[in-house]
Amino acid sequence: MQPGKNQAGALAKLLDRGSAYINFEDEIAHYASALQSGLGAEDAPSVIQFLRSLKISTTSGDEIGMRAFVIEEVARPILLRLGIQPALARAAYNAAFSLVEDAVQGLDPEVPNPIWASSENLLEVERGHRTLTRDRLIRALVDAGLPITSDTDTGGRLAISAMSRKLRAGCVGPTVTKSAPRLRRDWFEVEAAYRADVPTRFNDEVRRIRSEVANRAGIAESTTRMPGQTYGMKMHSELSKLLSDSGFKPNLPVGPPELMGCAYQLTDECEVWWSDEFNPSGEAPWTLVQAPPEQLALLPEDFNSANGKDNSL
Repeated sequence: MQPGKNQAGALAKLLDRGSAYINFEDEIAHYASALQSGLGAEDAPSVIQFLRSLKISTTSGDEIGMRAFVIEEVARPILLRLGIQPALARAAYNAAFSLVEDAVQGLDPEVPNPIWASSENLLEVERGHRTLTRDRLIRALVDAGLPITSDTDTGGRLAISAMSRKLRAGCVGPTVTKSAPRLRRDWFEVEAAYRADVPTRFNDEVRRIRSEVANRAGIAESTTRMPGQTYGMKMHSELSKLLSDSGFKPNLPVGPPELMGCAYQLTDECEVWWSDEFNPSGEAPWTLVQAPPEQLALLPEDFNSANGKDNSL
């Protein structure tokens, strides 16, 4: 058994799966061969018999082995579920570990901490420093370069962002609304790769792209907005054309999908709107009261009388 390769963890997983696993016999024979000398066993079958009687429920090993295990078995699957490149698993682990390590510094129960007996304000600051919250973790991950956005699914369900509410308010359609978070994350990965706190010659280009996308979104809005009417679909179509313009050539590896993702990021930041303004902490009032006029127009004239209802939803 070699330290740092998480072989103990792999053996524990194998024993948990048991003989129902199709390759169980071959793999347990491999471990028996590796352990025979160390156990002082006379032959491999006796080692296999010994291993079959074990129930290993830990992955104890050296620090490097545990770190590799958590990165591979925990961080990577989570990032895959979130739609984030699994190659960032190491950075995610380091960010989370640093946050925890910082929070537990000075918690040795044998060493008195004078802050515990200090004023209420200091105690509150200390408590806040020791408490790990979702927001603190997300900030740490973003600082580490991970494309975590406000609509990232971090709790088994999709979080509702200002961007999603605004797109629904503009009645852009379900396909656009559902694909927007993915495109937004694609853009966020570009921004994370050229973060302002890591000086490169591309920092100004990221800012220029954001400004240009915002400008073109304004043009799309001004040519499609009609007072009192939903215009999100027309604006989206117009903006797509403007972002696909051959004259718009960013000096970064981005195309129309990433540029539209930038527009969605600006939407979440309340710089771009797809409808009349409303409080984005909740749904737009008109999406809760009645269907858009263009949808109501598609209903048959006798819809109300046939159903005994009005057109409100």
